[in-house]
Amino acid sequence: MSKKEKTTTCCLCKKNEFDVRHGNNAQPIEDGTCCNECNKTIVVPVRMLQLFGEKIDRIDAFAKEQVNIIQNKEKALNTDDYKKLVQLSSDALQVAKESEVVLKQLLKKKGD
Repeated sequence: MSKKEKTTTCCLCKKNEFDVRHGNNAQPIEDGTCCNECNKTIVVPVRMLQLFGEKIDRIDAFAKEQVNIIQNKEKALNTDDYKKLVQLSSDALQVAKESEVVLKQLLKKKGD
């Protein structure tokens, strides 16, 4: 690096130094700039969890409800039970498709 380039230290690992023009926004972890390694291993996974965490929780809730329907039956499942199981599967699939659309949009923006 030339003397004219301003360097900074990663706000997360406090080790890596880099040109301030090449740092990464460390939000939502911390205000400041982080190195590429911390961005890749810490910041991006947290952002993805924020983005998809609620959807994962919804899919999990649908699956738990399906398990409850099956486990709480002393007799054979009836038509209404099957309809509910199919509806829960359909709801979970819809949430997964919504997540896929968001992810594709993110990847498309990255490619621009």
